[in-house]
Amino acid sequence: MGTPESIKEQLAERAEGIQEKPKTFSEQFKNYLSRMAPSVKTVLPKQFDSERFLRIALSEVRRNPQLSQCSIESIGGAIMQSAILGLEPGLHGYAYLVPRWNSKAGRFDAEFQIGYKGYIDLAHRTGKVAFITAEIVYEDDYFEFQYGSNQKLVHKPNVESEKYGNPEYARKYYAYIKFKDGSEQFKVITKEQALRHAKRFTASKNKEGELVGPWKTDFDAMALKTAIKLLFKTVQVSTDFQKQIAKDETIANDPDNVQSVYDVIDMESAEQEG
Repeated sequence: MGTPESIKEQLAERAEGIQEKPKTFSEQFKNYLSRMAPSVKTVLPKQFDSERFLRIALSEVRRNPQLSQCSIESIGGAIMQSAILGLEPGLHGYAYLVPRWNSKAGRFDAEFQIGYKGYIDLAHRTGKVAFITAEIVYEDDYFEFQYGSNQKLVHKPNVESEKYGNPEYARKYYAYIKFKDGSEQFKVITKEQALRHAKRFTASKNKEGELVGPWKTDFDAMALKTAIKLLFKTVQVSTDFQKQIAKDETIANDPDNVQSVYDVIDMESAEQEG
């Protein structure tokens, strides 16, 4: 049997070994997320279950290995943005957590992106929209549109065609909105226009400047989002809606202060009105 001194030394060595054992990123983030839980519950809209929301966020981080290269704070900030807007991040297309190379800091940060379904959801919440949709036009579809005083939009999908639903044969994308007052508007873009828009405007790129995130994995969804964004440049939904979509494609490295961003917007609006 060892002496008290030797036993202490063994325990100390064992404790030191436990402390030195590095945690995986998944473990680190899970602990970080648990500390964020009270803040997420506070800002999340009442109709959402905070525990479910956090499980979805954790699954999304685990699903995308590239996020492990991002600062934990920026991932937390992106999740807080999702919580404030009530848009679940992940495969359903409401919101995304996208790794973005930060050349100034020499690291990756997680960028919050609203998906096209998120735009549609937020528009519906204003109470002013009667109908809104975003659709893909495939090669064999009948499609006709015209802008101007006699504008029209006619889309008859050819669901019998083998090309229908195949991303290779996607040719155009459009967004259409009809307000409760009867007014309506739409925007049509081609696949080439969507790609040019992505290369010119999105910051979701790797060190080599190549597109990453949903532009790489889900091009059609992002093309639909582009059509919606361009549509909302021509119509005014509400001030609150504009504040919400202003958070699209942003990075917040301080999750505790994400809410204050909206306070700043409110202050700026008051100053402009004054």
